[in-house]
Parts: sequence; C-alpha cells; structure tokens
Amino acid sequence: MLRLIIVRLLAAVPVLLVVSLVSFGLTLLVPGDIATEIAGPTASTADVERIRVELGLDKPPLVRMVQWYGGVLHGDLGRSVLLNQSVGEAVLQRLPVTLSLTFVALTIASLIGIPAGLLAAAKARRWPDQLTMGTALFGLSLPDFWLGLLLIWLFGVKLGWLPTGGFVDPGTSFVGWLRCIAMPAGALALTQLGPIARMTRAAALEVASSDYIRTARAKGLTEPRVYARHVLAGSLVPILTVIGIGFGLSLGGALVIEQVFSLPGVGRLVIGAVLRRDWPIIQGGLLLTTFIFVAVNLLVDLLYLWVDPRMREEA
Repeated sequence: MLRLIIVRLLAAVPVLLVVSLVSFGLTLLVPGDIATEIAGPTASTADVERIRVELGLDKPPLVRMVQWYGGVLHGDLGRSVLLNQSVGEAVLQRLPVTLSLTFVALTIASLIGIPAGLLAAAKARRWPDQLTMGTALFGLSLPDFWLGLLLIWLFGVKLGWLPTGGFVDPGTSFVGWLRCIAMPAGALALTQLGPIARMTRAAALEVASSDYIRTARAKGLTEPRVYARHVLAGSLVPILTVIGIGFGLSLGGALVIEQVFSLPGVGRLVIGAVLRRDWPIIQGGLLLTTFIFVAVNLLVDLLYLWVDPRMREEA
C-alpha cells in the first residue's frame, strides 16, 4: 500500500506542474492589465506604471514564473491584489462551500444512481431497464446551469420552499445549510447520476454472469439478495472509478452552479478573479483545486484495495 501511495504522489507532480504552467500561461494571454484595473480609469500613465513596478509586473514572465514557483515550494501561493489577503487564506475560507456542494451532489447521485443501475441490470432489456437508462441519459444531457435556473424558478419563486441563493454555515444552522445546498447539489447531482447508473448497470451485468453468482442462485438466494450482497460487491471497483471521475467533473460544474445560486465558494472566487484580472487568485485557486482532485483519486485507489482483496496482493 505504501508503494502505491508513493507512486501515485510522484505521478501527481507532473499533473500539478502542467496545470500551474497552463494557468500561468493563460494569465499572459488574456488581454487586460491588473495595474490599470487597480489604478482606475482616471489614473495617469505614471500611476499605472508605479503599480506595475510594485506588483512586479514589469519583470519578464520567466522571472515572475520562477519567483511564483519558489513561493509555492515554500507554501506561499502569493497575495490577492484586489482582496488584500493571501491566496491560500482566500481559497481556504471558501473551500468548505465548494467541497460541501460537491460531496452532497455526489452522495445524492450515488444513492440514486447505484440502486438504479442495479435495478436496470436485474431487469435487463425490459421496461424498467429502458425507463431507468432513458431517465439517466435525459438527466445527463441537461446543462447543470439550466437545471439550476429551473429549480430556482420552481422551488424558489413559484413554490417558495427553498432559498434562491446564499449560504448558511452548517455550524450555525444545519437545517439552514440543507435548505441552501439542496437545489444546487440537486442540479449538480443530476449530471453525475447518469454515468454512475450506466456504469453500475454495465458492471453488474458482467458480474451477474459469473460462476459464483450462478452458485449463489443455486443455493436458493433471492434475486434482490444476490444483487445487493454479491453483484454489488463485485461491481464496486468500476463504480468507484466513475465516482472519482465524477468528483472532478463536479468540481468543474461547481464553478457555474456557485454563480447561479450565489454561493461563496472557490468557483465564484476564481470567476470573479478572472473578471477583475486577479492573477494570483486564478493560479492559486486552480492549483489547489487540482491538488484536491489528485488527493481524491488517491483515496479512490486506496478504496480499491479495501473492496477488492485481490488488488492488495498486486499492490
């Protein structure tokens, strides 16, 4: 297991390097000047140039990149120019909102998608299978932002059951947090429900044709028990894989959902930084988000060893 962790951590280094290089390169390609943004429209050329020197923007891009990497190696992601606080502090303050949204969405998608996939496999090529897979495909094809707006119109405006935006800390009010997170998590969950259900169905159909499943049926076990105990256990590895991929996709979807529901998360922070050309926030936010995605995939790899004893011997 230790060998697996070391290999995965070493493999994550080039991923983080590429993401940081891409994010730094994009800041050079996007038009606009943060010094002009800070100085304002009435500032003189001298004032703009003074701000550029203070921020180090007068230095060559290669020098700035080396300085930024030097800070990252020491745990310093830089300082937000417009927020007047460190990038790490700004991101960590908003990270719980994004993570709670992502985890709740994936939990909803898994709790619905896995049983739906098992039902479709048990009733393969019959109407429950067609209905389940058709519904999953329909949910997958809907844009999450459009679905979020639809939920706001229905449950927030028409029915008035849920707040249309904002966020309540669960430590302050757990019920208030649930009310605020329900619609955005539901909109995000529907985009991941389809892949989880389809992968569960495909894996369950393969496992259901195995010899030990036929033996379980021959012993007199009912079909619900066979699928709940044996087929599901044999299908967990591909299901965990698609859930791990779904986590990364949900992090990306949270960027849009947070804007739609006015959630103070990392996605909204990064989008605001793009609009205001706050490059340190963009670079640090993307790097930390990528690191979280890599860490979750490492956790998924470790779960493989737990659900499938055969993989422990290979590791």
